[in-house]
Amino acid sequence: QVQPNCAALYELLQSSKFDRAFWEDEMNVRDCLRIDYKRFQVSPPSPTTTTTSLAFGMSSVLLPMDSLVYKKEGGMASFQKEAQDYMESVNVNLLLILSMTIVNDEAQREMIIIGKGDNIVKDVTKYLLESDDAAFLECAEKKNDIAVVGDDSDGSDKIPMKWFIQGNTKGSRKQVAPVIMRFVADSTIAAASL
Repeated sequence: QVQPNCAALYELLQSSKFDRAFWEDEMNVRDCLRIDYKRFQVSPPSPTTTTTSLAFGMSSVLLPMDSLVYKKEGGMASFQKEAQDYMESVNVNLLLILSMTIVNDEAQREMIIIGKGDNIVKDVTKYLLESDDAAFLECAEKKNDIAVVGDDSDGSDKIPMKWFIQGNTKGSRKQVAPVIMRFVADSTIAAASL
């Protein structure tokens, strides 16, 4: 009987996890979102709320956001459609995508917030940028074409999105999730949207 080399298998899996070609070439957007996805349930903010729990999702990816967002020829529109389809399949109205990459031996983190409904994205954005609770994440809104994706003035059905650079590179999902959970638990807007 052949015994697997557990150390070699572990090394192979670890190197694959951080292999940029694996993330960029081997997987589509949906695969990137689902490979390390977690769903969070939060108790409603008020005992009188008819909703039994509120849910949001977080996907961690190990490639630059630009590479994820512009993965397909359709660019932003294609990414948006795939993200929206994924949100529907996992039944959430709020999805955070967290990116961590190493550039010149330095960690870099980015975050995209996607929501069904402009209010939830605006409120999470305000919370990340202005709340003392989220200040340690050191989020700054990235100004580029993604900032206008939620603008439906052209009559399209685009879903609202915001893109952030996260200054605190040690702020992984284990730190971000409790911040969003507190926002959701304390927010009547989140209760109405999630």
